[in-house]
Amino acid sequence: MKPDDKLGPRRDLADAMIDRERVSASRWFGVSIAAAPIANVLDDTGWFTLLAELRHGVELPPAWRLTLGWTALFVVLAVAGSMLLRLMSRRDRWWLFTGAAVPTVLYVLGQGVRPGAVIALAALVASATRLRAINVAG
Repeated sequence: MKPDDKLGPRRDLADAMIDRERVSASRWFGVSIAAAPIANVLDDTGWFTLLAELRHGVELPPAWRLTLGWTALFVVLAVAGSMLLRLMSRRDRWWLFTGAAVPTVLYVLGQGVRPGAVIALAALVASATRLRAINVAG
């Protein structure tokens, strides 16, 4: 502990809480990037219907390879965005968040109200709330 550090162990606790908020914000950010496109692609190609029927010996949808490819792409984008957000400085986090939020919101507005859109918008709000908490705290 530094001699001029009057907070001592409380500073360590505050830093740990800020780190937890940063991790949470980045996770919600990743969910917001991937939720709408993945849910929409899976819904459009019939995967949710396939899973809801719970039949044995079910035939895969005709475009199952393309569906899994798009899903993998958006999962990779979500993980990369989440990792980048976690590592960036405070100002740069907001630029990345805005840069990813604008296309996500435009995509959701173009698709209409669907479950993936609701999840994506809720995740964006959760991530923005966590990022704001980090900015207020430190």
